[in-house]
Amino acid sequence: MRQSCRLIITLTMALSIMLSAITPSAATQIASPTAHAEVAGLVIDYGNGSVTYALIPIAEDAEISGLALLEQSELPLLMLDSGGYGTAICKIVTVGCELSACRARLCQTAERSSPYWQYYQLAETGDWKSSALGASSSRVTAGDVDAWMWLGGTSTPTDPGLSIDEIAALLEVDPATTDEPVVRTFGDLPTDATPASTAAYLGAGAIIAAIVALGGGAWWRMHRLGAR
Repeated sequence: MRQSCRLIITLTMALSIMLSAITPSAATQIASPTAHAEVAGLVIDYGNGSVTYALIPIAEDAEISGLALLEQSELPLLMLDSGGYGTAICKIVTVGCELSACRARLCQTAERSSPYWQYYQLAETGDWKSSALGASSSRVTAGDVDAWMWLGGTSTPTDPGLSIDEIAALLEVDPATTDEPVVRTFGDLPTDATPASTAAYLGAGAIIAAIVALGGGAWWRMHRLGAR
């Protein structure tokens, strides 16, 4: 009888050891995950060697537009509502054009090679891909990277795309713990808020004004001669 009891106890202990080896402990099962923020990346190339990099937090499983991502960088923006065509970006910080030139040609002059703000998204291949939808209709989720580049109409990006980790390295932050926008500009931005494209429009306006003034002067002289 005693031998049977010992055998049962031995088997029970062995079974308990086996179960403890294959079953996670309660502490392991209920361990809370490390909290972290989801982010999207943003690259803004001003065309003169200056670049702004940003990481923007996005709520888990959330989806925003490329325009909203740019707005959340809190950089100074001048925008133009184009109705059904979405919102045009006229100026970012000091680079771009005023509303009149933006409304006429999106900051471009008559030359196709003149610059305007072009919108790109990071493709799976690691390259920048122009968005056919535009920033107002595009969709951005955590892990995506957008770019705005002040480029001529005949130009395309020459630099490779940047991942979230690469942008985080430039900003010297941990993307897993970034819970508010982190924005940093490398290089000096132009201090003149009137770019060449706008200046061209202003120059054309001055010429038109001069022609109108000359025509008005000639009409006034003819009117005086007729009155005599």
